[in-house]
Amino acid sequence: MRVATFNIRNGRALDPPSLWWRRRSRVAAVIEELEADLWALQEAYRFQIAWLRRVLPADSWARAGRGRNARGGGEHVPVLWRTARFERVDDTTRWFGPTPDRPGSRLPGAAFPRIATTVELVDRDRDVRLRVVNTHLDETSAERRAAAAAQLLEWLDPLGERPTIVLGDLNGPPGEAALE
Repeated sequence: MRVATFNIRNGRALDPPSLWWRRRSRVAAVIEELEADLWALQEAYRFQIAWLRRVLPADSWARAGRGRNARGGGEHVPVLWRTARFERVDDTTRWFGPTPDRPGSRLPGAAFPRIATTVELVDRDRDVRLRVVNTHLDETSAERRAAAAAQLLEWLDPLGERPTIVLGDLNGPPGEAALE
């Protein structure tokens, strides 16, 4: 099984090298060329995900994940999987902070809500159920990254017997507490 994570860069970025229309074909090409079975994307807006679904081979990919804002908009951290190999059992999006089931909530001091998308899949090739988690941790605060990582561990602990793959843009250097 091949898994990959890719921060595709905020589609609303206005600096010339980051304009979505300039780089979107290359993003799709990377997804196809790597031939991963599972993808975790970060900074993906709904219009970026819709464009990728239009240009990637039809009916070959499914996805899960909500936007981080209160109404489900804004940046997403979706998980994509090959439908020929995996079947979705369940999925959820949680917000880091004191109210993880309330859309738009955030850790104290955070500029933006941060989320984790969790998908439970059955791998048809191996006849095994697994969990895939995608997240994008705070870019400015090691303390908030550590708090989010601790919260994520709490969410995963009750189901620790299941194989779990955690992917994302963790925004921290090797050895930082959040990564440990």
